[in-house]
Amino acid sequence: MKDWKDKIDRKAFPYWQKSCLMQTRKCNITCRGCGVIAKQCQYEMTTDEWKTALDIQKAYGVGFVVWFGGEPTLREDLPELIKYCNKIDLSHTIITNSIRMLKDEVYYNRIIDAKPFGISASFNGISHGKAKHGDELKSEYGYQLIQKVRKDLPKCDCVANMAVTRDNINRLPEIVQWLTDNRIWVIMTFIHLSEPHASSYWWYRGPSDSHNIKLKLTEKDLPAIRKTRDWFKEHYDELLLHNSKSYFDYWDNLCLTQDWKCHSFTNPNINPDGMMMACIDRPLDIPISILDLPGREKEFMESFNRTIKSCRGGMWDHMFETNMYAKQGRANEAKDIFAHRKIKGENE
Repeated sequence: MKDWKDKIDRKAFPYWQKSCLMQTRKCNITCRGCGVIAKQCQYEMTTDEWKTALDIQKAYGVGFVVWFGGEPTLREDLPELIKYCNKIDLSHTIITNSIRMLKDEVYYNRIIDAKPFGISASFNGISHGKAKHGDELKSEYGYQLIQKVRKDLPKCDCVANMAVTRDNINRLPEIVQWLTDNRIWVIMTFIHLSEPHASSYWWYRGPSDSHNIKLKLTEKDLPAIRKTRDWFKEHYDELLLHNSKSYFDYWDNLCLTQDWKCHSFTNPNINPDGMMMACIDRPLDIPISILDLPGREKEFMESFNRTIKSCRGGMWDHMFETNMYAKQGRANEAKDIFAHRKIKGENE
């Protein structure tokens, strides 16, 4: 059998900018709005298989990968995989709820010794120590982790990964300004919920219920949404925002309906077993592993196009932006934007 390097078409995916690498669907907390643990994988790729997966993505020109979950710090081999990303010069970040890294000093030191390019701590607001749900607990721990990492690994790209909800929409300017003043980058996305009857269709967003529906923004919140949006646009160049400036032009739609459609292959998810997905919410209509992708590029794109054609409508803001960059012919530039290599103020 030919090696994958002999089969790969390096020009097959010109708009593929970044990947979400779901190392595990297991998690150590339960958050309102998240349905990831409902779709467990019987098999998780080995360390060596993940290294091959990274090599394959690098060969296709992927510029940025997100270690994702579930909670990626539940994998013991994450530090080794971070070292491998550095070895092949592949920019990356770890999206984490911060809990294990703060409670397990030995594991924390292993991560720091691996020198991750970035750590994105989930952080939805300034906690007051009254956490009742997992998403509130993340806010309680997120800032603590960022401060600790910045002290122990100053070159690490620390980011606050924020969900925009009814709880924080009015306070977002204050929170983002505070984070900017503390030299912490911010990336925002609206909370994603599924109608209960459609929960089996989506593989990430959780069904709306009595606990999370109160977080969802409605038409009644439009004045607050527009006021906050206008503030971000006015002060954009002064803030450490990962989101592009033009992203805020679409807030009215994204916050309420989020019903845009993918038009390009820009940002897939890779499941713990290696299976490719069109995004973090939709699997392909046929099984294709990242390890088998070389030589099956045409088959993959046919499946991807069928999948997005039948999709009920995208909701994930970060995919909206990768599609926007692809449509603007800026896919290569976007890879630097995600890694914060672009000069602030240019990433519009």
